[in-house]
Amino acid sequence: MKKILPIIFIFLTVLIVGMTNFTPNTWLTGWDNLHPEFNFGMNINRSIFSVWQEYQGLGLLAGMAHAADLPRQIFLWLFSFILPQNFLRYFYHFLMLFVGMVGVYKILNDLILQKTEDRFRTKASLLGSLFYLFNLGTVAYFFVPFEPYSTFWGFFPWEILTLFLVLKTPSKRNLLYFTLISILSIPQAYVQTIFLVYIILVSLIMGIKVVKEKLPIKRVLTIFFIIFCINAFWLMPNIYFTFKDLNITQNAMQNQMATEKFFQMNKARGTITDFPILKEFYYDFFDYSQKTESFDYLMKSWRGYFSNINIQFLGYAFFAIIMLGLFAKNRYRVYLLAVFFVCFFIFLSDTLIISFFNSIMRMVPLFNQILRNPFTKFIVPAVFIFSLGFSLGTLRIMKIQAVQKIKRGPEIVFLIFTAFLVIYMFPVFKGNLISPQMRVEIPKDYFNLFSFFKNENKNSRIMDLPQGNFWGWNYYSWGARGSGFLWYGIEQPIMDRAFDVWSNKLENYYWELSYAIKKRDEELFNNVLEKYQIGYVIFDKNLMFVDITNSNKMIFEQESMLQKDKKLTETARFGKIIVYKTKLNKDFKNGMLFDKLPSVQKNEEFEIKDQAFANVKNYYISNNPDFVYPFESLFTNRLQKERKFEITEDEKNIYLNSSLPKGEYSLNFPSFTQEESIFPVQVSAKKEVGSIIIRLDFLSPKITVGFKSFSTNKSQEMEIKLGKKVDDRIILDINNKDYYVLSNLTADFKVVGKTFLLNQNLANYIKLFSESQAINYYLEPNDFGSAYDCSTDSKKGKLVSSGTNEGFLELKAKNTSVCSYYKNNFINSGNSLIKVSFDYLSSTDEFPQYCFLSLSYNECLNEKDVVKKGFSKQKASFVDYFESSVDQNDLLNFNTILEATADEDKDKLKKISYTNFNISINPLLAESTLEISQDIFPEGKLDLNLSADSKISVEMPKVEDSSYSYSNPVDKKIYKNNPLNYDTKMPGRFSLEEQSGNDGKISLKATKASSYFLLRGNKLNAGYGYLIDLKTKNKNGFPLTVNVFTNKDSRNYLYSFAENKPVFTSNNYILPPLYAFDEGVSVLLGGTSYSSVETANEVSDMAIYPFPYEYLTNIYLKKTNASLNGSQENGKISVEKKNLALYKVNLTNNNQGTFVLSQAFHEGWLAYEIKDHPSAGGSNIKNKIATFFPFFFGQRLEGHVLVNNWENGFKIQNSKFKSQNLNSKGKSNEASAMEQLNNGTIILIFWPQYLEYLGFGLFVAGLIFVAFYKSSKNLQ
Repeated sequence: MKKILPIIFIFLTVLIVGMTNFTPNTWLTGWDNLHPEFNFGMNINRSIFSVWQEYQGLGLLAGMAHAADLPRQIFLWLFSFILPQNFLRYFYHFLMLFVGMVGVYKILNDLILQKTEDRFRTKASLLGSLFYLFNLGTVAYFFVPFEPYSTFWGFFPWEILTLFLVLKTPSKRNLLYFTLISILSIPQAYVQTIFLVYIILVSLIMGIKVVKEKLPIKRVLTIFFIIFCINAFWLMPNIYFTFKDLNITQNAMQNQMATEKFFQMNKARGTITDFPILKEFYYDFFDYSQKTESFDYLMKSWRGYFSNINIQFLGYAFFAIIMLGLFAKNRYRVYLLAVFFVCFFIFLSDTLIISFFNSIMRMVPLFNQILRNPFTKFIVPAVFIFSLGFSLGTLRIMKIQAVQKIKRGPEIVFLIFTAFLVIYMFPVFKGNLISPQMRVEIPKDYFNLFSFFKNENKNSRIMDLPQGNFWGWNYYSWGARGSGFLWYGIEQPIMDRAFDVWSNKLENYYWELSYAIKKRDEELFNNVLEKYQIGYVIFDKNLMFVDITNSNKMIFEQESMLQKDKKLTETARFGKIIVYKTKLNKDFKNGMLFDKLPSVQKNEEFEIKDQAFANVKNYYISNNPDFVYPFESLFTNRLQKERKFEITEDEKNIYLNSSLPKGEYSLNFPSFTQEESIFPVQVSAKKEVGSIIIRLDFLSPKITVGFKSFSTNKSQEMEIKLGKKVDDRIILDINNKDYYVLSNLTADFKVVGKTFLLNQNLANYIKLFSESQAINYYLEPNDFGSAYDCSTDSKKGKLVSSGTNEGFLELKAKNTSVCSYYKNNFINSGNSLIKVSFDYLSSTDEFPQYCFLSLSYNECLNEKDVVKKGFSKQKASFVDYFESSVDQNDLLNFNTILEATADEDKDKLKKISYTNFNISINPLLAESTLEISQDIFPEGKLDLNLSADSKISVEMPKVEDSSYSYSNPVDKKIYKNNPLNYDTKMPGRFSLEEQSGNDGKISLKATKASSYFLLRGNKLNAGYGYLIDLKTKNKNGFPLTVNVFTNKDSRNYLYSFAENKPVFTSNNYILPPLYAFDEGVSVLLGGTSYSSVETANEVSDMAIYPFPYEYLTNIYLKKTNASLNGSQENGKISVEKKNLALYKVNLTNNNQGTFVLSQAFHEGWLAYEIKDHPSAGGSNIKNKIATFFPFFFGQRLEGHVLVNNWENGFKIQNSKFKSQNLNSKGKSNEASAMEQLNNGTIILIFWPQYLEYLGFGLFVAGLIFVAFYKSSKNLQ
């Protein structure tokens, strides 16, 4: 009984902690979680056939060790018969608390303190066990619980204990204990880097044993052999993944944008003051709070508690005791210190010298993955060593002679330290070991959804909407947040963002889908449905996008788009969850056979639209293609170094270049006037008797391939009659957007500027106004009335003052908008052009702004919110034009404005001064309309004979000084001089500085903060395509973050990093046309520092030009004999899925062509022709064996091609299988002709799955080895 009392004590401790951290009628869900309890049979089957993860989007090679969770799933399945389903996950995590605490107690009591007196040993061991639970590292580990982490925490003490037992005495009994613990701890390897950490520490311990105690190498090999055999079924497939696809994970957009951030956040706590109390990564992490509807610290309750200096003192006092124990004389001291210093080295990443070696280690991809978030990998060994040190330290205190003289002194010490531990971690007993936000009620609607899909086609893929961004992290209105859970209850593959990090094909699906949604283009959207064979759409209105402005509108628009789509029909509704079924006129099968597929060459790995699929439907990728799309998508949403085409520029033009394949092709280009909404023109004018002649020279692209080129130099002229006399000064108005003063005109044409004309049968309005006949008004600053608050925001700020000062009208405001109106009104004289000019200066960074108000309509006639001039601390001039087309005799009033409501202006006193006001009302002389002729740049074709190094080049005019462009905002000072810090709770420094000189440079710096500035392109139309030219330099830390979005609806164009180079480098981003009724394009630039490492970037300047995106992406090359009609599906085959990695295809006599397996392309998929099958009279047993082992009985089909840029294709030929070279992108040099295949069967396998089968065999072999193991004298 005495021996079991400590175990009972631990049980009661865990029971109390469990009760305080359990919420009845809730599920433990959120962040990263595993929910096999939603469907045990399905999830266990997935673990048995785990190497190909079919349910993850398009299917993918497992990047996590999914099979490792198999023992835990079986364990929970057994307990599901006696425990409520919603309690199973609670139960497992609480069980691991108990297992881990007992493990620490046992290693102390039975091993390290084995020779210590009983009256000390039990108490010291229990204190070590209590510390293992009651420390900040453990709290952070369980705060957002994840099964691999809790398994590692629970079984790591047992793994080390049984290792030492085997190393000390390699008896059969100890070896059985070691094997049993190795089996039970397998689920920790679901995150395989945890297993790697375990192996590193095991190797360290055994290495010390070999050196220190001359441990026989045979014993070391025996231990490693058992570890390998027990883990082989998940380990061997993951070794394959590491060598084959690890780069896909590292290059995924989510990881590109977040890996360094996580490392830096860990590094921020890598100091000598944080390590002793295990204050790590999650302590500083932000999460969304449902209560406050804002982001706040994830561990806010703990941050508040640890702000108490007494609690911090306790933590450092405990660390002193730990050091006292670790350095105390003990036969295990060298092992404990070795593990301690490994953790010390890993966690003190922001400490001199150690930081340097950390950086060196991160150059190795595998170690970079571990060190990406070292907290989750090394906190358990650290807590474990701290616990042993704490036990040994308290033991030394108990053994102090003064303590022993006190009656029941050791017991008193035990009670005191137990009380201190409870005080130290008291929030645990208030329900803060597991975050309350992880304990939520899952609505029954989701379980009804699971039931619905049990009866639906299992081969159909599910598109999950709404889509907001690429992060794969969702928030639900009912409280959950994290990477998702639907796939644990639904068998059909779900195209979720959580899986993008493992599959570049699935990430590409996101880019295509995202663009179709943002453009609100039904045709593009339906192409995505068809291309990726989507059978169902789940639209979940419980989803929240808390980091997206106007997210409610975005969700509404996406739902409206689904409701209007004729290819969708609503088939079920569960509360806020709507299920649509697609109507694509085809059955969703495991595979299809096409008679002849056209071949396509793609230059881009990622794309926002698949022009080839839109034109020819199904195709395969080839180096000798039928079709070439040199600018198919012009994708720039990721990193600049990945761009597959070249963009250059000079003062006048932009050049776009792409490589072409060798061969005879016809170059086909569409009609510019049909594809593009606007057309660049050069405007010239001349004067004749009684009229003005306007000439518009169309600046068409020039296409060049080798020595052949095509362009058109066409123009249109229009005569505008004015009468006998022509004014000397006339203002030319084109579409009320661009204005040109025509003065001193002669009989010869004079170039007055460049602009764009509306295209696609839209009328262009050309107007002439007289400047010489204008009515002019000069406004005195003293004639303006008192300032008033004109903010539209209901949250009023502080209006400071207005008045005149040295001939200036001065406005001041804080957190609001202030206006001052001219006391006299103007009478509108009808259709006229109003010119407004004044001088201004701002001692802060305010832009000049005004409103010419129509009193009848109560609206500004000018573009009030468009920033047309930057701030100036010296007196500067402002000139603006706009048409007044309101009713004649309408009263107009002039208002000056100061808006101090921008985020950059918060709590800052803003000032601007105005003077020299001039108002000119210019009467209309004449007007006319113009439509662009459809033959200005018609569709065309060039016949080409291309050599191996051929390129296509498109030269496009650069139109800078136009209302359609946005150029040099830094040089023009069209930005706020105060940086934005989006991480206000970070206590660091941030700045924005103007660099000296005349070339306009901005320096952004941040340390433990962020520093951003916003360039607002208010006047740009989101319905047009644009090219951004941004020049940046990275001086230190994170590269510049580039975030481009629309002003009106906050549709995101891109979110990426600029080039990470120490010299100024051009970054070119192509913005495709989005929703035509959205407005404005803004560019947010900056960077964040999450540690003591400063982030410093410089921005030279930026320009945004209109770009003929639709025209360029529709250019293609076609071989002479190729057809745009595509291929026909041959339905006379049957496809049977034997398991997730094995398919059987039965063919008939007339089958030929390309068989397409509707799983994401991977070189691991192999196809074999088996001729001796049932249809050919073979024996049944042999057929089954041949089906499972086709590589022994069949002949491999070598023609493995990439179909539709995502799925597998196999060329069906006869027995003369021709070997082909297959590269990593799935491109192959296919056989020259299709040949007919006689009656037979094709077996398709994902061969890495056989590594798991082999691993199961090794698992059994390992058990047999241990069962029949006999210890020898050599081992003893």
